[in-house]
Amino acid sequence: MKRPIQSATGSGLLAPFTFEVWILILIFLLGMAPVVSFFIFLHKKLCPGEQNLPSHIFSALWFVYGAIVKQGSTMLPSADSTRLIFATWWIFITVLTAFYTANLTAFLTLSVFTLPVAKPEDIGDKGYTWVTDRGNTIEEAADNVLKDALKGSKGHYVYESRDSIVYDIVMKKDYLYLGEKPQVDHIMYREWLVRASEDLLESLRCVYVITTWPVLARERVFLYKKDFKFKRLFDHIILHLMEGGCVKYKVRFGLPKAPVCPLDLKSIERQLRNTDFLLTYYVISTGYGLSFLSFVLEFLFGLICRSQLYVREEKPRSPFQSTSPTLPPAYHTLFDAQYNHTNGEKPNGNDYWVEPTHQGRNVGPRPSILIQYAQ
Repeated sequence: MKRPIQSATGSGLLAPFTFEVWILILIFLLGMAPVVSFFIFLHKKLCPGEQNLPSHIFSALWFVYGAIVKQGSTMLPSADSTRLIFATWWIFITVLTAFYTANLTAFLTLSVFTLPVAKPEDIGDKGYTWVTDRGNTIEEAADNVLKDALKGSKGHYVYESRDSIVYDIVMKKDYLYLGEKPQVDHIMYREWLVRASEDLLESLRCVYVITTWPVLARERVFLYKKDFKFKRLFDHIILHLMEGGCVKYKVRFGLPKAPVCPLDLKSIERQLRNTDFLLTYYVISTGYGLSFLSFVLEFLFGLICRSQLYVREEKPRSPFQSTSPTLPPAYHTLFDAQYNHTNGEKPNGNDYWVEPTHQGRNVGPRPSILIQYAQ
């Protein structure tokens, strides 16, 4: 088959965990905030502690989010039971982020590649279109042993050469080719030599890939006539050829010892592509969009509230009214009328604060207190 550009396990931010794991994590994220909020609310009602701890759902949600990004929280529980809930969530997030970081590093740096088909049943389940030589074993097996595995797929039987099938059909139409592995190995190696002579990159030389599992396993046999008189002689020679490795050598003759375009290109340093950061682009674009939408709603809400506010009209001012600030009152007007101005003395024509002492003398005011402001 044509080598896929992206591994079947995915790439980017979602690659480290399977779909089921992401669903469970999402359930815990959405369910933790209501649990924390309800527990704090119940604790405040039944116990004297945690009276200063907010039980609002948004405060609990911000605590859950802050734990994920290692931001911390302003919520400081004092009761042991509440502390256990907070500590449990922190431990869960710490372990989760540790596994996620390690797996994400492995997915982004290692060249481990996974095909979208892992067994023959995947060909039919995912609706692939495949092609093979007319008259070979696959054509007969497709109606017998492979009938259930290939159900849902579409097959084509052609009379063209194997090279034409691989170059014209598999490469251009992205079909799966079901054929004998030794023959496919020779085709892939010849294609690799042609691309290597053109000084192409290693990633562009291996355009095909072979599955690591067989679609159909069949043994090779030799048929004789029923009365073939040289049967024992041929059986003896063929047995020695098989045990001596001659048959295996001839099958692999002309091929390198190393696998041709293996599934895992370990010698290639994988460079990150835009597909690895595609979810990151989606996240930041969504964040900017929601922020802009929130700004527009806040602006419109502010305009509506401003139009509904009551603006008090100012009274018209007299043209002769002074605009200067009012001077502070006189010192003697700040106290109650407990002094008799008619009976008391008025030195210099002014009233003074005079306190009698136990020695019979009067204490006069300080000079700083004698200052009056003229009206």
